[in-house]
Amino acid sequence: MGITVDPEGIEAYFTNVDALRATFKTLVSESPLSKRIIAIHGVGGIGKSSLVRMFRLHCKRLEIPVALASGDDAKSVLTILSDWAEDLAANNVKLPVLSKTLKHYRAIQSKVEDKTQELRKKMGDQASSAASKAGETAVGAALGSLIPGIGTVAGALGGMGAAALVDWLRSHNFAKADIDLLLDPAQKMTDDFLADLAQVANKRRVVLLVDTFEQLPTLSDWVCDLAQRCHPNILLVVAGRAMPDWSRIWPGWLAHAHVEELHPMSDTVMRDLVQRYYATMRGGAPNANQVEAILHFARGLPMVVTSAVQLWVKYGVEDFQSVKTEIAANLVDRLMEGVPPELIPALEAAAVVRWFDQPILRAVTGLADVRDVYSELRRFPFVRTRTEGLALHDVVREMIDENLRVQDSERHCELHESAAGYFEKRLEKATGEEAERLGLERLYHRLCVDEESGIKLFQEMAEELVRYRLINRLRTLVNDIHTYPLKQNKHRLWQSYYDARYSFFQRQFDHAEKLYKEIVDSPDAENTLRANALCSWGDIKKSTRYITKPNGLNELLTIIEKSNFTTVQNFRANFRASVGGALLAIESAQSSPAEATAHPSNSAPG
Repeated sequence: MGITVDPEGIEAYFTNVDALRATFKTLVSESPLSKRIIAIHGVGGIGKSSLVRMFRLHCKRLEIPVALASGDDAKSVLTILSDWAEDLAANNVKLPVLSKTLKHYRAIQSKVEDKTQELRKKMGDQASSAASKAGETAVGAALGSLIPGIGTVAGALGGMGAAALVDWLRSHNFAKADIDLLLDPAQKMTDDFLADLAQVANKRRVVLLVDTFEQLPTLSDWVCDLAQRCHPNILLVVAGRAMPDWSRIWPGWLAHAHVEELHPMSDTVMRDLVQRYYATMRGGAPNANQVEAILHFARGLPMVVTSAVQLWVKYGVEDFQSVKTEIAANLVDRLMEGVPPELIPALEAAAVVRWFDQPILRAVTGLADVRDVYSELRRFPFVRTRTEGLALHDVVREMIDENLRVQDSERHCELHESAAGYFEKRLEKATGEEAERLGLERLYHRLCVDEESGIKLFQEMAEELVRYRLINRLRTLVNDIHTYPLKQNKHRLWQSYYDARYSFFQRQFDHAEKLYKEIVDSPDAENTLRANALCSWGDIKKSTRYITKPNGLNELLTIIEKSNFTTVQNFRANFRASVGGALLAIESAQSSPAEATAHPSNSAPG
């Protein structure tokens, strides 16, 4: 399961939010549920994750089936459902239909791997090289890192698109249902999960927990849809930095939810936390002067309190009085001052990567033996356990990484370069879901090393997914890049473009059109991006659905007029060909307004 942190350790010193904990306990025990959702939001480090784990512990004590997934660990629908299923299995809750589908899905993946291995042999060294060449434009290269095996198929098909890929799968005796499951497993697996869980919820209360929700921006609609479809005996808890924005797709959701913002702790509550955590760490009562210094240092963030006490107890750090009220950079300085010199390279390396185990730590630090420093890091209060190994709390990781980038950009680049090289090497032998996960890590570090070349890799990966209509994988990729620290607006616009492409495939045309317009109107958009956005925007506006609306033809004319200023070679001709049917309608409208709808485009969005 994705979350393996032992909440028993938290309970010994957890304090604050008593009213919300009481609300949760009441909701869990009442029948029927008066509220189906608890939405918790607040700044990073405020204690949301600890609170969610306290909820989980309470359910386990009452033998209420509970499952936890976290956005900093689970990046796709498949991973969230798998984490929930594994957590429920620990409660002796079986999900037979979902388990069968998951097993079948992985068998299909394995079969594709076998078929593409055969294809590699037939294609020879040239195709094999093209399929594995990372970061270049060879057809299928980027896709191969996301969808193992399919990249080689894409290369063989010459990038012909979704239809050719489906034909290839059919020619190798894949059934239509299997092809649909392979290309987009989210819908089927969600349906199976909810069907299985409904059988359980008919007899007993079930609680689903989602932590670090801010890491799942493109999965927000999916979580909202799942919340609406859940059995009425299921309680969903969502915790993140911002309140869920679900009003567009579920206007009445707030009537079903208890929403609460977590605020920085008061001095009284923080003082209690320091004393409890100190007693947990060492026993006895802490020095009163040090307690007050830590309160000033922490500014109401419980994560900072526990980190400060840990450093105080373990390493004798006592200079908290010198800390200024500006928390970010000064917090990094104070925390690093409290770390022994031999641990600093490992802590910096751990802050560069989004998760780490001993091999990653060795590769990034260059140290031959990291067993001792890995064990030390494991005991830090801001280090979490994940499926793959360990990870720093996102607030601490972001602050240390950014501080390193500002203070020593050369070392910052070297560490990310080492991490990218490590994941690229791992990708050479990875298959299945592991390859998808490693491909995202490679992209993250390539962007951190050089945003310009990194965004090109993202474009190649995203474009292949669009070409082959691998919508679930596109959602995972777009979701992940939303969490990257992109510095340049022109690169954030590429992120918006593929967000719009995903919205188009989901038939969310208004949202897609809004993003396309923002791109076209932005002075930061590159010519190629503006041309792509105009084409995609035109694809929406040329459809019968839009062109027959009042002013529909004029809106398309406006897009065509904007295309006159695009300098991309051959764009104008290609664009006019793309909207040919609509242009006929426009010409007809200009010659005879009464015939404005006589020749609508035959193509509709979607």
